Amino acid sequence: MNIWPDVSASRLVAWLANERTAGRIGIKTSNYYQAAVKEFCTWMVRDQRAESSPLTHLAAQNADADVRRRRRAVTPEEFSRLVQAAMVGPAVQCVAGTDRAMLYILASWTGYRRKELASLTVDSFDFDSNPPVVRVSAAYSKRKRNDSVPLHEGVAARLHQWLALKGNDEREDAVFPLRTEGGRLRRTSKMMKTDLKAARRAWIDEAETEDERQRRGKSDFLTYENEEGLFADFHANRHTFISNLGRAGISPKLAQTLARHSDPKLTMNIYTHVDSLDQADAIGKLPSPPQLGALSTSEHRFGTVNSVAQGVAQTSDAAGHQETADVNGVAGVEADSEQDKPLLPQGLGTECHPLATGDESSGGGIRTPDTRIMIPLL
Repeated sequence: MNIWPDVSASRLVAWLANERTAGRIGIKTSNYYQAAVKEFCTWMVRDQRAESSPLTHLAAQNADADVRRRRRAVTPEEFSRLVQAAMVGPAVQCVAGTDRAMLYILASWTGYRRKELASLTVDSFDFDSNPPVVRVSAAYSKRKRNDSVPLHEGVAARLHQWLALKGNDEREDAVFPLRTEGGRLRRTSKMMKTDLKAARRAWIDEAETEDERQRRGKSDFLTYENEEGLFADFHANRHTFISNLGRAGISPKLAQTLARHSDPKLTMNIYTHVDSLDQADAIGKLPSPPQLGALSTSEHRFGTVNSVAQGVAQTSDAAGHQETADVNGVAGVEADSEQDKPLLPQGLGTECHPLATGDESSGGGIRTPDTRIMIPLL
């Protein structure tokens, strides 16, 4: 399409379909291209260069039907090892290891995207404010607004030290060399893949026995793509940031605000990940079950359970014995002989206590959200 008469909905739809079929673009990118062309046509009409737009009726396709890459949150232990591997690793994509380590930390504590991080300069950081903040101008923010995110105290201290060592003379120069001389963004996914691979290799080499080494080799710990097909690419650091907010008990509205999402469903359903450890923590915080008392011989034999809601119920058997269920759900029997005395199931009785939740009584206690997200800032 070289001139205005060449612009038509059918030609654009056919070209986009051909690109998708060839695997060069996905539905999300296809929608982006279509929206860009539609915006151009709208401008033509608004500037009175054309009477109408031939693309007004075109609707975007459902991008959820073609998710090219599903991501996961990086666990605290994985992240610590990732940062350590970057710190001692060689340059990747012309970015030094120490710069990559700081890049991963900032991405996982602010949720900033690659383009936003690439725009940061020394002037983007305000360490004198309370709390310290980092700002992204509207020109580089995805939602086209001036965005600022408060900095964690540990991250701010690490950033201040890192910037001092870099010694940037020009305050307007980018602090992260994420763009090539031609202005293209560097492949941050390759950085993550390289550092994860190095971290995983070091973790496997730490195994003290051959059996342990083989066990680690079969796990998907520190893998770029895990067994579920979820990726730990650079954008996964944003998933890590938002998932950690959930683990810290942050309200959905506040998490949405910090994530800078327009839709809370995106924050909760796409970016907040819950693993088996999160589920175990949640179950561990439930109240303890009620204590179990003695069950009568007949109840133990036939599995009869008296409902608490029934209160006190009396029934007469053929021998004239009266069974009474008290309000606590414990059956009492008026026994005439030794064999009619209540029989306690093994392991249950009045000496049973509710499950302890404290540190001393539960062997370490239940991990709180705070301990789940306290990742060492190496």
